[in-house]
Amino acid sequence: MSQFYKPIPLIIRNVPVLVYPMLGVEKLVSQEDKSSIQSRLEKLYESNNEIVSGKMHIVILWADGDSLMTDIWQYLQLESEDTGFTIDCKTFKNLHPISGSGLTASDGLIMLGRETELQEESRKNSVSTIDFVLGIRPELPGEINPTVDFYK
Repeated sequence: MSQFYKPIPLIIRNVPVLVYPMLGVEKLVSQEDKSSIQSRLEKLYESNNEIVSGKMHIVILWADGDSLMTDIWQYLQLESEDTGFTIDCKTFKNLHPISGSGLTASDGLIMLGRETELQEESRKNSVSTIDFVLGIRPELPGEINPTVDFYK
């Protein structure tokens, strides 16, 4: 079984956001309230204005005990047409920024690589970032490919 639920596309403060909830987040975020993830992220973005930048974000939500962890991968400006976006990552424990906890697990890197590969192809074919976030997701290898919706 996948470590991720199927991704959820959102727009938060005019930024297209693709959210990958990980298994275990359901202990901290309601699966019945279809706005629970968006509400949590809106509070986080409101409390931390510095993250409201870039063309798009990929967010990994994960549980660390009783804390909701949020990795926000910010696709900032284009480095160049050939190399694509500069990407930065900010990590939060509940609503507070943290550092020194590593960037992501290997399954997160695989997902980010596949999403970035698809994003680059879309960008070079003049697909908007909103259409990209709302579009079809890449297939991830083996057991990390999400097959279950987060919301019930």
